[in-house]
Parts: sequence; C-alpha cells; structure tokens
Amino acid sequence: MTPYEKGRAFEYSTIKALKAKGFTCMRSYASRTPADIWAVRGGKAYFIQAKLHGAISANEWDEFLDYCLKAGAEPIISKRPDGKTRGVEFYRILNRRGTGKRPWELLALTEFGLI
Repeated sequence: MTPYEKGRAFEYSTIKALKAKGFTCMRSYASRTPADIWAVRGGKAYFIQAKLHGAISANEWDEFLDYCLKAGAEPIISKRPDGKTRGVEFYRILNRRGTGKRPWELLALTEFGLI
C-alpha cells in the first residue's frame, strides 16, 4: 500500500468510527482543505485532521486551527493508538504550537459525544 492509500484507509476508519456513533461525515477528497473530515452531530461541527501516526508540522497545525476557528468548528486530530494496528484516538487542539501551553488533549469518548 502506498502512503496515500494508508492515509486514505485511516480516514475511512475514522469516518466509520464516527458514523457508528451517529455522526454525519464528509471526507475532503485528496485532502484539498486543511480538514480531512467534516463531522456533525447534535448541531456541533467538528473538523478532523486524520494522521495515521499523529505527525503534523507546526505550520500545518496552526493553519488547521485557524481554519477551524474561522468556521466555528471544533479542531480534532485523529490518530492510530500507539503500538496498535487498529482503532482511532481523538485529540482536541487547544492552542497554537510554540505558545508554551499544552497544545492538545486526548478526548474521552464521552467528551467527544461518542457515547
């Protein structure tokens, strides 16, 4: 599998996890926007950057955060749990990178509205 195919497969895994919990989701074809996935549930919008291993540059991080803030969407990063070959973890972006503040937090399923 090429890196693109692996990334796309992980995006679909993220969408599957969200749809199983009642989210309506749309994928950005070939990641042409800062958000890979748009998800909505209960009147709240979530923009998701799906990163198989969680790697994201500071510039891409800040661009994604700005994009979400302008749209009024919750900025989320999804990644594969460390050491696992399946599953999805969700992290809420809290701050820009390099501010000295904690930039993200792991979301429990109840915080993300998945239960």
